[in-house]
Amino acid sequence: MSNIYSTAIQVAEESFAKNGTLSPAEMALVHQVVRVNDRHQRLREILVKTLQDLQIEDREAWLVENPVSSNILAMLDEPQIVDPVTSFVSLPGYTSADLAQRKESAKRSIVAEAERQAARVVRGNSRQFSTYTEKRAEAAAHLAGETIDTPHLDAEVGISGDTKDDVANAIMTSAAAWTQANAQVEAARISGQQAVDAAEGVEDIDAAVDAACGVMRQAVDALLSG
Repeated sequence: MSNIYSTAIQVAEESFAKNGTLSPAEMALVHQVVRVNDRHQRLREILVKTLQDLQIEDREAWLVENPVSSNILAMLDEPQIVDPVTSFVSLPGYTSADLAQRKESAKRSIVAEAERQAARVVRGNSRQFSTYTEKRAEAAAHLAGETIDTPHLDAEVGISGDTKDDVANAIMTSAAAWTQANAQVEAARISGQQAVDAAEGVEDIDAAVDAACGVMRQAVDALLSG
């Protein structure tokens, strides 16, 4: 892999210096490396810049055939990279300003992953999230003995539980599980950003992003599989 990595670095840098993009064959070579280990920041940024320059439909078609990590997908959502060849913070001699810029980008990636994991629970559906909030409020009020209208609880009697109490308890159990997962995601977001701030180099930055995003994914995976 080290020989492939060295070749990919050389090809990517020379091609970008000359053309400002990668050919399909060069993209395939770079993808071969980052698919195995996407912590090579230079290659990641070159690949992202090339993908950002593609038409949306061409980019999506390429990603279907060439899956990439969540880190690269998050980078695609960021503002377009202007000149990855000269802005690599992983190059020898990079400045403190370069490192600071990379840290800000990494922290945005962590925030984006937290939002992505939250969206997995509500599936990007604002109506579903609104309904969940209303159901939780009804369940909490009912179990507290408050007298309020509970249309969602009433509608789910015989579906989510035999009685209104059963329905309310089921809703609150699910809510507690989500709260726990959300707390883990939030803790990973905060600790991940702190780790990025404390990082002394690119490898440490990437490791902090990978660790934080991994915790978030595991928390939501466990919630959705439960």
